Amino acid sequence: MPNTLSLAQLNSYELLINDSNISGFYTALLNDGYLYAGWAGGVADGDTISGLAALDFLNDTAMMGAVGPEADGLSDSILNETVTKSV
Repeated sequence: MPNTLSLAQLNSYELLINDSNISGFYTALLNDGYLYAGWAGGVADGDTISGLAALDFLNDTAMMGAVGPEADGLSDSILNETVTKSV
């Protein structure tokens, strides 16, 4: 069961996000019992099977023309920006 978060914890999470420490943010949430953060961290870090599958899906849909008829694969910088902004 997830822990109730204090204002101090929320502020510390905000600092992690502001410092672009997305991995630390998801790790902290996971440690507080928010299990979805484990999945999200895998996407942010690209280091789990589910995270890699999500990133592949994102890239593959771009290749199918979801963003235009002449779509190219998404660059690492665009993928990183997308993951960062989803927090």
